[in-house]
Amino acid sequence: MLTFSSISLTGDFIIQTKDLEGFDDELVAHLSSKACGKGYEEAMLLPSSLDLEMLEKLDCWPKNFQKSKPSDGDIALYFVLAYRSEGLFDHLVEEMIDQGLALKAIMKNAELLIFPSNELPLNHWSEIDLL
Repeated sequence: MLTFSSISLTGDFIIQTKDLEGFDDELVAHLSSKACGKGYEEAMLLPSSLDLEMLEKLDCWPKNFQKSKPSDGDIALYFVLAYRSEGLFDHLVEEMIDQGLALKAIMKNAELLIFPSNELPLNHWSEIDLL
């Protein structure tokens, strides 16, 4: 079961790729109840629109995840659609899973890496698409 804190932020992804140009579905970022203090502080600084770069997952996969798979304690934010709709978000998640892709944004004090939900431990998978 996914555990969220009561903090959620709404905004948009701006993804600079040919296939998903114009992606502007409104997303909600839910802060994990296991997020550390730094994760909370950075989440509060998120802009309403995130400029993201799509890249190969292996190019940005954290070294500590090479030793052991990520756990729910490694996740600070969960991104979901604000309003359920079929379309570009589903295409984005499918493309990220099928092609081994990730999203990256440079924040004020940190690098935000976004991976699809299939990278979460199996007991945290959900019927909803998560990033």
